[in-house]
Amino acid sequence: MTTPTRQHLQAALRDRQARLLEELSWGFPLGELTDLTGRMGELYAALALGGTMAKQVNQAGYDVLSSSGERVSVKTVTSLDCWQMIHFRKATWHLVDRMVIVHLNPETAELNVLYDAKALEAKAIMSKGNSLALSRLIPKEEWVIKPPRPQSLCGQVWAACDELHARGLPFTLADVMTHRPDLHPGNVNAESRRWARHHSVKVPGRKQVRKAD
Repeated sequence: MTTPTRQHLQAALRDRQARLLEELSWGFPLGELTDLTGRMGELYAALALGGTMAKQVNQAGYDVLSSSGERVSVKTVTSLDCWQMIHFRKATWHLVDRMVIVHLNPETAELNVLYDAKALEAKAIMSKGNSLALSRLIPKEEWVIKPPRPQSLCGQVWAACDELHARGLPFTLADVMTHRPDLHPGNVNAESRRWARHHSVKVPGRKQVRKAD
């Protein structure tokens, strides 16, 4: 099996960058191109680390081998939404020495390393479910808060906040819950905070809101 050279990796990445921009120009949604964007992130990480790709597609646990032989798990994100969660498989985490998160800008197809750490360092800031919140990796001044889909439960909380805000009066989390008692209190707390940050307004009441009996 031939080991790809740096020139091979660069050419493969350029080809995929061109293909991504072409398919997006045709109207294909970014969410349908995850295999392509994921591979682009792996190629970029291999180049950034002076390493090479894992020998098998979907190699268990890792995607890239660094120049020093570290097994590297690579994740690619196409949005800097600070509430985005990046998930890692618990079953194969013991096979990983290093973790790299690559950001791919879908408008330009440019990539950059967002996070690069030893596996143990990354594990220390993960949730119990082996997930890492993007907000842990981005300074607050760079946070992007992406509105949820209107039809989703999160989107319904945003719609409730929009309706209350349109009245021109301050409101609290309890007011949101009163306005939409059918919504889960946990959703109301989390999504009202997201809505407030997105619109740069304050929504008082950080404590858990309880539904009325």
